Amino acid sequence: METIELVNKLKKDWSSGIITQNVDLLLSLYDPKATLKPTLSPIIRTIPNDIKAYFIGSKQFNDSGFINNGINKIDFTQSFINEVENCIIDVGKYTFFKTDNQKIEADYTFVYLKVEDGLKIISHHSSLAVE
Repeated sequence: METIELVNKLKKDWSSGIITQNVDLLLSLYDPKATLKPTLSPIIRTIPNDIKAYFIGSKQFNDSGFINNGINKIDFTQSFINEVENCIIDVGKYTFFKTDNQKIEADYTFVYLKVEDGLKIISHHSSLAVE
């Protein structure tokens, strides 16, 4: 598969995990050593259980659960991809559309690690878009 196809497949799977609230699918896309700077939390996550807590909710981190926001569509509106050795860096913008007709606009950086069967997210930074 070409680089762009691998990236698009991972983003499609990631979006599906958010929309269908499938935390197991989401976690399968992240490398066990991945880091996550979430969109709606100031706390950087560095272990799988903490990444899971962000997506499903956690009293420990005061998270309501990102997948519990009623997101029914995700548009990746910009994407700039650079490939460096065994990593792919993807920087851009995405919009999360919610069932209540609200939306969340954010900037992202994904760093993907090339693995035998495709890509794994090794680093993911997301922040609300600056207006």
